[in-house]
Amino acid sequence: MPNGLAPIVRVDRVLVGRPIKVLAFMMSLGHLFFIMIAIASSSWIVSDSTCSGLWEECWTRNNVSDCTYRPANTGYSAACGVLMLSAALISGIAATSYACGMLTKDANKKAVIYTFTIGLQGVSALVESVALIAFPISHMREISERRAPQTAAQWDIGWAYYIGWVSVLSVIVAMVMLFLDMNSEELVYRERVTRCDEVDDV
Repeated sequence: MPNGLAPIVRVDRVLVGRPIKVLAFMMSLGHLFFIMIAIASSSWIVSDSTCSGLWEECWTRNNVSDCTYRPANTGYSAACGVLMLSAALISGIAATSYACGMLTKDANKKAVIYTFTIGLQGVSALVESVALIAFPISHMREISERRAPQTAAQWDIGWAYYIGWVSVLSVIVAMVMLFLDMNSEELVYRERVTRCDEVDDV
């Protein structure tokens, strides 16, 4: 070596994103995307000329479409809407927590953050599932009470309702993937050899 000096060996700690965790994070973001679509849509329950969502009812008469906010007495609709918004908020917090866990280099903090994230995702999936189950049941009951019972048979599930279940499935998959890969090492230690004259130059 120049000047008879031995090289200096340094160990660098490098953060490496595992593909399964990155995919799980994308699924978590997908859940947030799908649930927002479901919340905003008015196509949860549909018929030939009418569609109904969490916040409004829309209908088509004489080739003219119009929408109105759901009556205030439909308490189940407001309750399901609050549940869906709560699930979206929890999902957003979970996604933020997930990102923080992926970026931190402290192994102990990673485990705590990932456990917290899994808990939030589970709560979000549960809350959203309750809303998705309760809404069509309550809606059909309302139709049967205020109209002829046979009218309820003319209604069907709309595409936004299925989007809601897709969002539940995506967060469950994200939760399972993170749980299975939670304890996998994300920090890689690499040796770097530095000559003494390079250190002096720095």
